[in-house]
Amino acid sequence: FVEELDFRNDKPVTFFGFPAFPDGIQPIAQPKDIRVLTQELRYTSPDDRRLRWTVGAFVQDSENIRVDDFGPLLFGAEAPRHDTDSTQVALFGQASFDVTQTLELTVALRYDRDERDVAVTGNVSGAAIEQRSETFDKLQPKVSLAWQATPDHLVYATFSEGFKTGGFNPPPGPGDVHELVYRPEQTQAWEAGVKTVWLNGQLVLNAAGFYTKYQNFQYFAFINGLDLALNVDKVDVWGLEVSGAARPVDGFTLDWGFGYTDSEIDAFTAPNPVTLVPTDYAGNKTPNNPKYTLNIGAEYALGVGDGAMLRLRGDYLRVGTIYYEIDNVLHSPARDSVDARLSYERDNWSITVWAKNLTDERWAISAFGQGQVGLLTGLGPGGPFDSFTINRGRRWGAEISARF
Repeated sequence: FVEELDFRNDKPVTFFGFPAFPDGIQPIAQPKDIRVLTQELRYTSPDDRRLRWTVGAFVQDSENIRVDDFGPLLFGAEAPRHDTDSTQVALFGQASFDVTQTLELTVALRYDRDERDVAVTGNVSGAAIEQRSETFDKLQPKVSLAWQATPDHLVYATFSEGFKTGGFNPPPGPGDVHELVYRPEQTQAWEAGVKTVWLNGQLVLNAAGFYTKYQNFQYFAFINGLDLALNVDKVDVWGLEVSGAARPVDGFTLDWGFGYTDSEIDAFTAPNPVTLVPTDYAGNKTPNNPKYTLNIGAEYALGVGDGAMLRLRGDYLRVGTIYYEIDNVLHSPARDSVDARLSYERDNWSITVWAKNLTDERWAISAFGQGQVGLLTGLGPGGPFDSFTINRGRRWGAEISARF
């Protein structure tokens, strides 16, 4: 990862009116080398019994090496090298029991344990800077009921607990808003829904509602030149999803989906990254979570002789407002996009041409605000500035596929 940190091509960069970086704040780089070994073993009962079960074990060993070569921001100091080793082990089991011919009870239990170590050394000298280790673990239950009211109508309800491991931040300095070790994220989730089929399979309608309580919600941010993970005390998320598909005539399919999510910070107070004034973020929305999504797709398949098929598909997607940071200042308004594809299929091969974002709409896919870095408050000339990463615009291509 290499960039010009001040996101500008004019020189010099001033700080409170004084030339501070005559060649700009560049280049900076964060080379990474990540290696992962994963293994999972499962033992499962036959699925034609009243009691069905599975047990298993999971292990993942990973090494993540990252060098923070921040160029002129190091002011001549040696770039630090971060070597993070993680060994994750999980044991899990699940059992489903047919209480009656139409009512199924499922219970599950999973135990996760992550032993994490990080060593920070000088990238060239190898001199030790710091060494840390921590273990994170949690037992997570799940229970679900599913009622097959009719052969075409299923009603279900589920409760589960979830876990995301913690990790390490750079050592905090005076006035910094982060902790040395960020805590594991934990969830309690409830979901209920229905899955239905109508008109002899020509119409499918599904709906679900959910509510999730987060403790120590992990929020990732770039503050004062540091990649950080912060813990938000409490976050409440609730929403609903509806989807369906219809086949009104042979060869034509229409499908759709709508999702609404209200993701609100319930409790979190932290110093403002620039002013250091304590700020109450309760009521704000969590970053990178659209309030709603709507997708509508249509496909028409036409036989063109000798077993060949021509398929034309179009998809429309609308995504609601997205906030990029916890202060909810930088955001992307609701946006629309259209995709299309045309395929010719015959026997075991096909040719497809496709286009994504057909109308070449432009929107921000991420953003980084001046309100997150105290250094930017005096950055000039003409600054400070907010930075946005823009989507790639229209893309098109062709594919040739063979199945054998």
